[in-house]
Amino acid sequence: MPQNRNKLIELFIGNISNAIVHEILEKAITQEELIEKYDKELLASLSLAKRYREKINPIDKSFPHKDNILKTK
Repeated sequence: MPQNRNKLIELFIGNISNAIVHEILEKAITQEELIEKYDKELLASLSLAKRYREKINPIDKSFPHKDNILKTK
């Protein structure tokens, strides 16, 4: 899993950023049909980000005491 962890973190950040952008666009737009599209995209991005978050650190497990990725030489 360590080799996939960085990729999952990148995907999580990308999807949560996308969700934030869609939230902002949804509030900035006045056309109802565009608001609905941004709302659907927001929910899809947030859902995907939550799944990546669960893979990075499952809810039913505590944080590891030592993270192998942050080893110092």
